[in-house]
Amino acid sequence: MISSDGPGGPVVEHVDALDRPDAGAKVIRGGVIRGIAYAVNILLITATVPLMTRHLGVVDFGRFVTASSIVMIVAGVTEFGLTGVATREYALGDASERRRLLGNVIGLRTVATLVGLAAAYLLMLSGGSPGVVLLGILISGLGLMLINMQQTLALILSTSLRWGLYSLFEIVNTLVVAVGTVLLVVFDAGLLPFFYVSVISSLAALLATLSVMRGEVMLRPRFEVGAWSALLRDSIPYAASTTVGILYFRVALIVVSLGSGARQTGYYSTAFKVVEALSGTAFLMASSAFPIFARAGRDDHERLRYGSGRVGETALIAGVYLALSLVVAAPFAIEVLAGPSFKSAVPVLRVQACSLIATFLGATWSLTLLSLREHKRLLQANGLALVIAIILSLALVPSFGAEGAATATAVTEFFLAGAYWWSLGRSRAGFRPSLGLFPKVLLAAGLAAASSLVLPFTSFFLWAIASVIYLSVLLIVRAFPPELLHALRRRDGPAAG
Repeated sequence: MISSDGPGGPVVEHVDALDRPDAGAKVIRGGVIRGIAYAVNILLITATVPLMTRHLGVVDFGRFVTASSIVMIVAGVTEFGLTGVATREYALGDASERRRLLGNVIGLRTVATLVGLAAAYLLMLSGGSPGVVLLGILISGLGLMLINMQQTLALILSTSLRWGLYSLFEIVNTLVVAVGTVLLVVFDAGLLPFFYVSVISSLAALLATLSVMRGEVMLRPRFEVGAWSALLRDSIPYAASTTVGILYFRVALIVVSLGSGARQTGYYSTAFKVVEALSGTAFLMASSAFPIFARAGRDDHERLRYGSGRVGETALIAGVYLALSLVVAAPFAIEVLAGPSFKSAVPVLRVQACSLIATFLGATWSLTLLSLREHKRLLQANGLALVIAIILSLALVPSFGAEGAATATAVTEFFLAGAYWWSLGRSRAGFRPSLGLFPKVLLAAGLAAASSLVLPFTSFFLWAIASVIYLSVLLIVRAFPPELLHALRRRDGPAAG
């Protein structure tokens, strides 16, 4: 708050959270809060997925992931890039503009999702998909519409940097999924009831959001065609880039499911779900800083350059660590998550784990481009990535099955991150993120990986040893951004960014 003397006495002016000097520190601490919440979510999922895979078996689990992935494609296509654009515009708008924006985003996404689900259903029906997969698409689609509403309302929390509440609602969603899955396994349910779990969990998260924020939000969709047109004109270029981004990441799964049989689909699906869950951490980290990126993209390119660089360095450290962890601990992870019958998923997971490095960097760099309104460059990068994913999948899957699909995904992800990096150098801000931290991080990862090759322990203990070596080397060579350590040590005071 800023106080000044006016004719009638002191005048108090509210300072937006994004303009406060401690905004950078709040982003870092908020990222840590979200990271902890995400870890809780992962633990809940980790505890329930083994029950689900063992209960359903390879074939039915593959069908579940296939239907869920189709719904995720619908989510990506019909989202139109509105979450990113709405976050940016909400961060820049006044109170009345913000209320109208939220209502129109809810209305537009609801209509678009209904159309997308109908198209997906008809497409899979014409392709001869099993009835349970078709029903799963419709049921999971209802859950998608509910969570779309909740996530739109949660923009209020993200743009005011209230990451504690934001994370709480995410935990509510995952906790309901975990409890529902356990109950279905206990009562020996078939495949179809598992699709209803997402509907119940999404509804629980939405009701929790409305209850806690009842004084700030109203679930009132708006159907203002003029406002929709304005939103779409701004978001369509970005929407196209995010759409092909969703598609390219799942092209390999579709190719495997159509051409390599149910077992290869099951192996790839298991590895895919592990990597997909961990890749969410990348977008969690980048999106925590995005409201500040959006404000800096309009007013202060030097602040954007600095903040994007620091977040990118942290993303590199985290991405390499998660990739290293999965490569070393893949046998343990698959044994715990899926059991001995999924042993062939181990090499698939190891190959696909490498893509996490590029995913973490790409998440930060893509949101930096969005902050600069470089929609065209985002579309070009993602379009090329989709073409490469299709070519590699068609070339590798027939001969190498699930491992070929994992290779296609990993190579495509690295290409996309490189395209983002190049595009930033050619953007209106004209900066390319520094790669100076790479040698230090690769040194730490190389030493950690080497230990796993020479020590005679199980994969779990090798992961623990590799983690200690990796983090210790990073501390010794001073690879951690100083702002990160500063913000974590202090609860007050300004931080850079």
